[in-house]
Amino acid sequence: DPLQQMQQLCQRLNIPYVDLPTRLSQERQKMLEGTLPWNDLYVPMDYAHLNPMGMRLAAEELKTVLETQRR
Repeated sequence: DPLQQMQQLCQRLNIPYVDLPTRLSQERQKMLEGTLPWNDLYVPMDYAHLNPMGMRLAAEELKTVLETQRR
């Protein structure tokens, strides 16, 4: 699994790692349940690049990781 290998490498080198697929899946689940309005999270017809909402989630996750490592 390439993402798992990247996470292990980041841990070994003490580089902050954001588990973005998990966060995006959590948000998508809330959307499917109807507790959040639908948002694709990706640029239309792209699915490799995040849209503004997806970028906001990525930034939130990075902030959390950086704050956690600073403590």
